[in-house]
Amino acid sequence: TFLKKILLDLQSLKFSKIKGVKIIINGRFNGAQRSNRKIIKVGIVPLQSFVSTVSYFEDTAYTKNGTFGVKVWICEKD
Repeated sequence: TFLKKILLDLQSLKFSKIKGVKIIINGRFNGAQRSNRKIIKVGIVPLQSFVSTVSYFEDTAYTKNGTFGVKVWICEKD
């Protein structure tokens, strides 16, 4: 919830060029037996249109409980 509030505040600023953010985290949260997926979505991120500019980044975080996959999409205003 903290990350979602920060993203909402960042998006509402006048000088911000962010139209929307989508974050997907896969991994074993709190040492669970199975991996889960958490999705945080703020604003609009159109992934199937060629008109909007969407930046994408993917990385892996290594912890003592295992690995976490992090994917981030950021859509910019025109």
